[in-house]
Amino acid sequence: MVISIVKKMTARQFLSNPTGKGSATVARRDRIKLDMNNRYYSLYRKSKNKFNVRIFQSNDNFYFVFKIPSEFYSSENLTYDVVIEFSPPDSNALTNTTLERYNIRFFSNSPNFMFTYAYIYQQDGMLIPWLKGKISNKALTEPPEVRNPREEYGFEKSVYFALLYIQENPRLMRKSAKDMTTKNRSSIVSNIRTSNQKLKEYNEAKKKHAEKEKKRKNRIDQKVINRLRGSKARSSSTSIDKPTVKKSKSSNTKSSIRRTKKARKSTRRTR
Repeated sequence: MVISIVKKMTARQFLSNPTGKGSATVARRDRIKLDMNNRYYSLYRKSKNKFNVRIFQSNDNFYFVFKIPSEFYSSENLTYDVVIEFSPPDSNALTNTTLERYNIRFFSNSPNFMFTYAYIYQQDGMLIPWLKGKISNKALTEPPEVRNPREEYGFEKSVYFALLYIQENPRLMRKSAKDMTTKNRSSIVSNIRTSNQKLKEYNEAKKKHAEKEKKRKNRIDQKVINRLRGSKARSSSTSIDKPTVKKSKSSNTKSSIRRTKKARKSTRRTR
């Protein structure tokens, strides 16, 4: 089934420039992409086992259901649900062996997706419609005047990371590599947290991370204090009292001569 999408974009186009032609200078866009790619590879090396994807086919559409670890709170096991939908742009695409020409729509329950891009994706038909219920009505109906006043697509991180994962594993784009099991959409929906639920998890993870960092810094401070105390103790143990001045041999000899002279005078008087 060919889906009518207001704004049409392939996965390759989104990774190249999601905002469209002429929306950003090449130099600026390339800097952003380089930064995003470096952050993805850093996260993947650190949390490889937390990246998870399941692929389903429903009619002519393919759905990539991801768990993408949080860049900053993966140690607290915070992950985001990201769904990428691939739909054929025309009937000719149905005979293609890959999803290269397929249009994409997406969903993510990350706070950044909700507060910055959900409204725009909804307006342009890029948000998967049967997952709208997972996003707050306010995010869908009120423009992001603070977070994204120009209403640009930009590089939404969780979606970008999911698509970059697919790009780094090109076999996933081959239809023959897919799990062809027909998946009921309701079963996918039931396993995805709402954006508000995920926001709560995010705040809890952030608080937990802050507490761990505070304890870590306290341990470091305590180690420094203990090291300083140990240094002072060693300095104190090696210090010596003011030495007692001993009389030299020459001084003792002079005293002995004076005593001898006094004894001789005393002897003369007694005579």
